[in-house]
Order: sequence, then C-alpha cells, then structure tokens
Amino acid sequence: MGLYYKLPVYKVSYKLVRMIFSETENFAREYKYTIGQEMKGQSMCLIKNIYRANKALDKNVAIEEARENLEMIRLQLQLMQDFAQMELQKFVEISLVVEEVSKQLVLWNGYNKKIIESKK
Repeated sequence: MGLYYKLPVYKVSYKLVRMIFSETENFAREYKYTIGQEMKGQSMCLIKNIYRANKALDKNVAIEEARENLEMIRLQLQLMQDFAQMELQKFVEISLVVEEVSKQLVLWNGYNKKIIESKK
C-alpha cells in the first residue's frame, strides 16, 4: 500500500476539490448554501473514498463509492451550468477534470479486479 496522496487519482481528485471550492464561491446565495455545499461534501467524500480504497484489501467497495460521489458531482455541476451559476469555460474545465478522475477510477477498479481474479 502506497501513500494515498501520491496516487495519480488522488492528485487529480484534489485538483477537482480545489476547483469546486473555488467555483462555488461565485454561486448566488440560493445555490451556494444548497447545491454548492453538497458539491463540496461530495468532493470531500470522493477524497475519503480514495483514501479508503488505497488502504483496503478489497478496494472495489470504496472505488465504487468514489465513482458514486463523482457522478453526483457531475450531476450537480450540470445543474449549476443549467442555472447559469458558472461560465461555460469553467464548466468545461471542471468537467474535463471530472472525466480524468472517472477514467482513473475505472482503471483502478479494473486493475484491482484482475489482481483478485489472479489470486483465485
């Protein structure tokens, strides 16, 4: 088990957290304290689940939870774009980071499943 904060998926997820915290500051009050807070919470849970997956023997549960956190962030991000709470350029920038995290989680999950299969 390596240090979780050295994992590529952690690094890009941390970047996502910073982007979300930065962007939600600009939301209108109505959204800042509802969906904005929820986005922040989901992003922190994403980081927590990456930590849990890194230390677990069976990483699949925590990775799946991290993927669920990411899907909620993706939905909330789209809602905020639909409600004109962020500029299109920022939406695209954050969406690209979300996609990168998603790809890394899928690859990590696949790799973990291959390891489990090889031990059987």
